[in-house]
Amino acid sequence: MMELSRGAIADVENILDLLMELFIQEEEFCFDRELSKKAVIEILSDTQLGEILVAKKGAKVIGMVTLLRTVSTALGQPVLLLEDMIVGEQYRDQGVGSSLIKYAKSIAEELKCGRISLLSDHINKDAHRFYGKNGFSRSNMVTFRCIV
Repeated sequence: MMELSRGAIADVENILDLLMELFIQEEEFCFDRELSKKAVIEILSDTQLGEILVAKKGAKVIGMVTLLRTVSTALGQPVLLLEDMIVGEQYRDQGVGSSLIKYAKSIAEELKCGRISLLSDHINKDAHRFYGKNGFSRSNMVTFRCIV
């Protein structure tokens, strides 16, 4: 039986294992366990930054999504950035990802957020279909970055 919850410090190592699986699929990112661990602990320790939602089977984290908080000046209300969405390979196509998205939406409603935004690799068509199926639509906005 799968259980959804907010992540806890006890989940850090399982979360890092999933992040490693995610970053292998990403074109732009390389996995550094220590840097990721620092960030995961920071998010889990300060709900003002965001939250990491987890799907578990027993004590094992089988899926996760990170929600980061910010405020939209256009909407005049809080919004969430959805990051690091991953379901362990052996647990895919079982509704885990859709359950995590539904949970993320409930958190957004609880926080009175006006929007959840996310970025996805342009070549990851499976993810695009998944997000579309779960109520997301493609934006006309284009991402630009400046590494500092």
